Amino acid sequence: MANCRIRLFLALLLLLPTAAFAHPHMFIQTAIAILFNDAGFATGIRVTWTYDSFTSLQILTDHGMEEDGNGQLSAGQIAELNGFDMTWQRGYQGDSFARLDQQALNLSGPRDWTLSYADGGISTTHVRDFDAPQDLRDHVLGISTYDPTYYVLYDLSPDIVLVNPPPKGHCRAIYRPADTAKAKKDLEAQLRAMQNDPEINFPAVGKQFAAEAWIICASGS
Repeated sequence: MANCRIRLFLALLLLLPTAAFAHPHMFIQTAIAILFNDAGFATGIRVTWTYDSFTSLQILTDHGMEEDGNGQLSAGQIAELNGFDMTWQRGYQGDSFARLDQQALNLSGPRDWTLSYADGGISTTHVRDFDAPQDLRDHVLGISTYDPTYYVLYDLSPDIVLVNPPPKGHCRAIYRPADTAKAKKDLEAQLRAMQNDPEINFPAVGKQFAAEAWIICASGS
């Protein structure tokens, strides 16, 4: 019976526009900052997540909180909420991914997190370190943030910040948007294939829908 329901569900999905059946359930505005040490090497990233107003309201409700008459949270509420999203299960990657050229870089767990609240949205920040400082001269550092299952949509800001970069302006950040048209077409093809094997999990398409930040430093940096 379960397999019949899954087949019916997939059949109904394929009758809908791609955007409808690939729609995430949570939206997080994301900003990335690249951190450099005094030697000019990249040491890690600072990530800012701003939750959509509905999710923010759910979080407040789950913690038994509500805004005051001015639409603000008290200092005590901010302190209590701070870190609510920083206790990660084993194996969770924090939905942030780094690479140097084509080589994946490990990122540490989160540290130095903060929380703020404005205009109905909760914003949190955290820092994640590379295993070792990275010399970016003549390399491309790629940073992306996505949920592989596409349950959460991380909307990466094109305003990529370089903190304490090498002098002479030899490092620059480039925003690389996702090819969403291709991603939707590929997802539709995968869903059609799933009709014949409903035991397959929903495809991990989050990466295809994710923008990427590129940081490039010239040899003279």
